[in-house]
Amino acid sequence: EISTRDWSSDVCSSDLEMDGTPVYLKYWFFLLFLFLSLKMMFVIFVSVLVHEIAHAWVAKKLGYRVNKIFLDIFHGAAEIDLNYLSSYKDTIRIIAAGPLSNAAIVLIFSCLIFSGLVVSPALVSLSKLFIVVNLLISIFNMLPIYPLDGGRISKAILMRYLGPKGQFFSGILSMSFSVMLFTYSLINFDLLLIFFSLIFIFLSYHEIRGKDELNNI
Repeated sequence: EISTRDWSSDVCSSDLEMDGTPVYLKYWFFLLFLFLSLKMMFVIFVSVLVHEIAHAWVAKKLGYRVNKIFLDIFHGAAEIDLNYLSSYKDTIRIIAAGPLSNAAIVLIFSCLIFSGLVVSPALVSLSKLFIVVNLLISIFNMLPIYPLDGGRISKAILMRYLGPKGQFFSGILSMSFSVMLFTYSLINFDLLLIFFSLIFIFLSYHEIRGKDELNNI
């Protein structure tokens, strides 16, 4: 269903609703049109949306409230009423659902290609793009860097066994991988990766300092 929202907010005025949960496109998302093709935009939109819906769907099945899903220029998020001390198992299940959904997309399109069900060159090209994008999303998201899914999972595990101190050690782990990612991006002069690495370093520092944020998964 399409709902109408005030243009003064930071989301698009037309919002999609999935199973009662509003899905917002932030204005920044549309800046991607300046850099990416329409086909790539479509693949990214579907892949990230499926990723966030997977988080939300598992959270709802486990009895948690999902306030909203939103897509921004560099990421998407499902806002869920959940904290790391509620249930470590539930936290890990909800977080892992995202990358697993992308892995499922990789498997589905790979089967379509290798089974010969997709024969059109255009569809084969689109399927391969879905495979590459979702493989990258799945692998990158599982790095133990906060606030990526892998970083959130490692945080939940460490807090399960170490209590609140687990956040500190999670921050140390996240900082270590963030610095390695930053070093790699400098060597390869990857400006986008440098940008993300600096954000990860900043957020890892806040994790070490024990400053948590809202539960956007």
